[in-house]
Amino acid sequence: MDFRKKILIDETFEKLKDRNVKDLYWLLFSGCPINQNHPVLEKIPFFPEDILEDWRLGSSEYFMKLDQKPGELRHFLDRPKNKRLGFYAEALLSFFFQTFSPIELLLQNYQIIDNKKTLGEVDFIIKWNNRVIHIECAVKFYLCNHSKDVNDLHSWIGPACKDDLGRKIEKVKEQQLPMIHSSKMSSELSSDEVESYLFLKGKLFVNQEISCDWINNEMIGKYNMLNEINNSDGLHLLTKPYWMSIMIEKTPSDQSTFFSEENLRKRAELVMKTGSNPFFIVPKNWPF
Repeated sequence: MDFRKKILIDETFEKLKDRNVKDLYWLLFSGCPINQNHPVLEKIPFFPEDILEDWRLGSSEYFMKLDQKPGELRHFLDRPKNKRLGFYAEALLSFFFQTFSPIELLLQNYQIIDNKKTLGEVDFIIKWNNRVIHIECAVKFYLCNHSKDVNDLHSWIGPACKDDLGRKIEKVKEQQLPMIHSSKMSSELSSDEVESYLFLKGKLFVNQEISCDWINNEMIGKYNMLNEINNSDGLHLLTKPYWMSIMIEKTPSDQSTFFSEENLRKRAELVMKTGSNPFFIVPKNWPF
C-alpha cells in the first residue's frame, strides 16, 4: 500500500483535532513527493520509510496524549520566526525529537566553523535504536513551469519564484549532506558511523497532465491560472505556515481567509473550497 494512503485511512490522524499536532503528524508520516528514479536524484539518500513506519506504529499513544493537552507544543512553537513554513516545520520536528522517548536529540542547528569560516549548519542529529542519524529537513511546494522540460528539476518553481527543486537538490547534495564528514563534526560525535539523510516533504503542483516516474503521483496537486477561475466565491486563502495537514483535508483551516485577486501580488497562492483539495492560483505573469 502507498505510504500516503496509509495516512488517509490512518485511525490516529483521523482522531487528531489540534492543528499543530496534525501538522506534526503529516510532517512525519506523509509521503516524500519525489523518489530516486532520476539521474540527479539517484545518489540522494532520502530518509528511510521503514524508520518512519516504525515511529508511526509506536507513536499512537504519544499523539493522542499530545492532542488532548497541546499546550506544551503550542508554547514551544510560539516564536515569531515560526510563522515561516521552514522554521515551523523544523520546530515541529525538534519538539518531536525532544519528547518522543525512543529518540534522543543530540544536536540541532549546529554551526560548523573551520578556521573561523562558517561552512554551514546541520539541521538535526538524533540517536534512535543505537543509530546516529543526521537529518537535513525541507518542506517544499513546487509548481511546474510547463513551458520547459518537466524532467528538468529547475522547471519546478516555488510559489514566489525564489527557488526551485533543482537548486534545492544541488544544495543538499553539494553542501548540506557532506557537512557531516567534516573534522569538526567528527570531534563532536562519539560514533564513527553516522547515517545522513534528506528529510523531504511537500507536494508538487501541475497545470496539465504529466508523466514523470521520479514523482510520487499521490503527492501531485493542481494549479490554475487566474483567468481559468470562473468564480472565486467561496475560495479560501490558506495562509502559511499552515499548509501541511490541510493537504489531506477537505475543509479550510481556521487560519484561512477569503481569497481575492488582490492576494495575487508577487506569488502564487494556495486556496481551497470546502469539499475539494487545496490548489494554487497563479497570476498571469507567473513565473516572474
